[in-house]
Amino acid sequence: MTLRFEKKDGKTPSDRIMAFVSREVERLKDGKWQVSIEKPQRTNDQNRLFWYWIRMLSYETGNDERELYQYFSERYNPQGCTYKRDGTFASGGTSDLNTKDYALLLDQMQADVAAEQGIKLPTMDDLRIESLIQAK
Repeated sequence: MTLRFEKKDGKTPSDRIMAFVSREVERLKDGKWQVSIEKPQRTNDQNRLFWYWIRMLSYETGNDERELYQYFSERYNPQGCTYKRDGTFASGGTSDLNTKDYALLLDQMQADVAAEQGIKLPTMDDLRIESLIQAK
């Protein structure tokens, strides 16, 4: 069972949440149970921005997108990386990051790319404005 809700401006739909929890708890059989509250994983916008940057950097530097993905994953999310038995890179583990940690990864990546390569990576707001201009 999963209950999804949004806390906005410091407020939650607490009446609905409590009614749902109460109803579901009543349905449980006797025994020990556990309730967890977890922050959701990264957003689709965060992931799209990351891959936009990877494609942009591939174009600007001539490096392969997969190699750039591996480089930035190992640099900013080393504990999340997985490797095949032969030691080759399998995944950067960014899908397991929550929104806060993914935002930190993006901020670090953007700052380092600007400082080290002189490339300004656009923000999501920059891309939204650009798409509005192109739509006219």
